[in-house]
Amino acid sequence: MKFELLGEKRRGRVTALLLEGSKRPWKHGLTSVVSRFYKTDFASVPRLLWWAIPPLGRYAEAAVHHDRAYEKQKLWDDENQTWVPITRLQADDMMRSFMREDGVSRAERACIYWAIRAFGGAGWQRYTDILNGATDVEK
Repeated sequence: MKFELLGEKRRGRVTALLLEGSKRPWKHGLTSVVSRFYKTDFASVPRLLWWAIPPLGRYAEAAVHHDRAYEKQKLWDDENQTWVPITRLQADDMMRSFMREDGVSRAERACIYWAIRAFGGAGWQRYTDILNGATDVEK
């Protein structure tokens, strides 16, 4: 995954611009698509925990796809050539699958997955509000 670090921050975290897009097939014919020039903060880990789980690790590409799934709440259906809605659980399970494919250790996968399940609800809801037309929500 090629990217360029940007000087700006998103909710206090460094951001990067993807220099190439990425497609990852998941299950049931669904594919996660992240376009070129997508802006990311990789794994949204609180700074206090960076010593154990830095934003960039073997899980970085999975985190980018997970962020995109949270933002759009849809994945591409290859068979029907259309975008289909997904649930938060599906987005989180997709990240766990991608981390496994990327060789992330079982312990790291479990830690990241359960942190997402415990604390990702606010992020999912923020993007749900944006998708539903809320204008007072910070991206």
